[in-house]
Amino acid sequence: MSEYQRGAPTETASNVGDLVEDVLLQAKTLLQAELSLARREIALELGAARALMVWLTVGVLCIHAALVSLGVLLVLWLGAGYGALTVAVLAVAGLSCTGVALRRFQGRKLPRTTDRLRSDAQHILATLK
Repeated sequence: MSEYQRGAPTETASNVGDLVEDVLLQAKTLLQAELSLARREIALELGAARALMVWLTVGVLCIHAALVSLGVLLVLWLGAGYGALTVAVLAVAGLSCTGVALRRFQGRKLPRTTDRLRSDAQHILATLK
């Protein structure tokens, strides 16, 4: 048996080991990159949610101040009947706007991040099989 024939299996085993190590290193790098992306997307979404909450709070406070002022003015100008009706209509409009803002806030998700993480996990599992 020549020395070349004896060394060949060891070289092949070494190459397979290197390939497996390389696949695992690439999988680790990919997962770290995806988690970093997810963190950035979550930070952006939290920033957008924070801005939305500020706008919502300011809007609600403005509506409240306007309704109180308008209610007082309408009662003084129109009397109790028409003033109360107008204030009720404006209150319903304010609540509708607030409901729209809340529905839009609840609809925000991170579809790209979750889909990419799922796809990457499936790809890594398929590669290791």
